Amino acid sequence: MGVGLDALFARDTNHVLLQRLASTVDGQYQTLGAKDGAYNIEHFFRQDPQVQKLVAHMSESEVDALKRGGHDFRKLHAAFSAAARAPRPADSHPGEDQEGLPAWAARVNRA
Repeated sequence: MGVGLDALFARDTNHVLLQRLASTVDGQYQTLGAKDGAYNIEHFFRQDPQVQKLVAHMSESEVDALKRGGHDFRKLHAAFSAAARAPRPADSHPGEDQEGLPAWAARVNRA
C-alpha cells in the first residue's frame, strides 16, 4: 500500500483495515480513489467503528492525501533499486524472468 497507509496498518493490530480493504469491490475502490477525503471518511472509514478509530486523528485533507495502491512511486523506485543492487547472475535483469522475458509476460504466457 501507499505511504500514508503504512502508519495506519502499523496501528491496526486487529487487521480491521486490511479486512475492510479486502471486502471492498473494485468499482467501489475506484470510486474512493477518485473522490476526496470527506467522501472517503463517510463512505469507507465510517462504515466500521474500528476502522474509523484508525483515522479519527486525521483531517479530511490528510485522508485525501493517502496513496491507495501500487502507484506509490517512491516505493516502486525503492523496490526496483533494491532489486537492481541485489546479487544476481551477470546475465539477468531484475525486470526479467529466467528466459529473459518481462516478468509479467512470463506469467501471461504460462497461464
